[in-house]
Amino acid sequence: MDDADPRPKTGFTRHPRFLALLFSIPFIFGSILELWRECYWLDDFEAVSCAGQALNAKLPLYISHFACRNMAPTAYVYPPAAARFLAMLQAHFGLTFEIFACAGVFFFVVYNVLRRLIEPDHTIDARAPFLVEIPGSALPSGNISIVLHGLIFLCGRWFLAMPILLVPVVAVAAIVKPTFAVYLALFLFIKRPLPERAMLILAGITIIGGYFLWFYKTDFVDFVNWQALAHYFGIVAERGNGILGMPVISNISNSIVLAGCYGPFAVVILASGVVLSEFCVGEASDRLMLGISVCLLLYPRPMGYDLLTLPFGLGVAVSCFDRIGNFRARHLGRILQVVCPILMAIGGHAGELYFFALYCVLLIGLAAAAILMNARLGNRLMDRRFIGPIALIGGESEHAAI
Repeated sequence: MDDADPRPKTGFTRHPRFLALLFSIPFIFGSILELWRECYWLDDFEAVSCAGQALNAKLPLYISHFACRNMAPTAYVYPPAAARFLAMLQAHFGLTFEIFACAGVFFFVVYNVLRRLIEPDHTIDARAPFLVEIPGSALPSGNISIVLHGLIFLCGRWFLAMPILLVPVVAVAAIVKPTFAVYLALFLFIKRPLPERAMLILAGITIIGGYFLWFYKTDFVDFVNWQALAHYFGIVAERGNGILGMPVISNISNSIVLAGCYGPFAVVILASGVVLSEFCVGEASDRLMLGISVCLLLYPRPMGYDLLTLPFGLGVAVSCFDRIGNFRARHLGRILQVVCPILMAIGGHAGELYFFALYCVLLIGLAAAAILMNARLGNRLMDRRFIGPIALIGGESEHAAI
């Protein structure tokens, strides 16, 4: 919304949260529909809780299915850290306390993330179209990923001035669910000298690597069984809606070949995000949001419950597209306001893959435009007064609001 607009900002349609609420309708309606259908909720959480009960009962952790009273858990496919933690809570405080404590953390994280999704900040209009992809089935699963993504997002904001405090948060998330190791790339987006960023990444690698080395050395049988389950559920049974789920790659079963496909993709996406961060984003908080979205695009197996924090950084990226040639950010925002609902209407696995492709193309395209603009400016100092500092074309400076 243009701050220089003299028209009175009255009426619901001119409310700063209007677009965000409008594009949140599929998520809100879908969540209500899940309640109306009386679908079973939180079965993914019950997988971890039931695994904790199995450990307390001296049962093997990696079997196909647990039977726990009043629960319908999915298979436990994570490293043992989460199950051992909940087993400790159950042993010392009881199952009821564990359930209420975990529910409290879950709803605290979800509430704070959702509240900020519709917060009327300077990128709300830009990120609004991306809210349409968040499915109504995201919360009912109770997947631990919701909490982990949310905690990294919230802790990133809380620890913005001291990013070293974010290292153990990312490390614990990766120990609980190894795919969260992609968040180590988040430290490339903080406003610190490059050696400090590298040291933070190295510290995270050391903690994560140390845990899995200890797991391998102390419990080799469980380590092998966990790897087999993780490979089956992550590669064979479900590829998700990211790079590993793309049509050509989804037919590849060899892990080495998959890694060879993923590597170049990760380099391109990460490089595009860093280019935008360095050339176009001045605020430390915006760089963090952009980094979180880049890490989510790098996430090898994204599902619906992984998307709650994705719109923040995409909104920052679109806001960077202030003016290139005669094309402005608000034009790109309007295009996305049409395209995103169309992809949502397609629905299913195909629609989710189209969304993923859109995000990747958008990020790469904006990075390419940033590089071109930097070259055209002849390395002149960019005007940092605007949300998107790419605002100078041929000596002209204009702030185009989304």
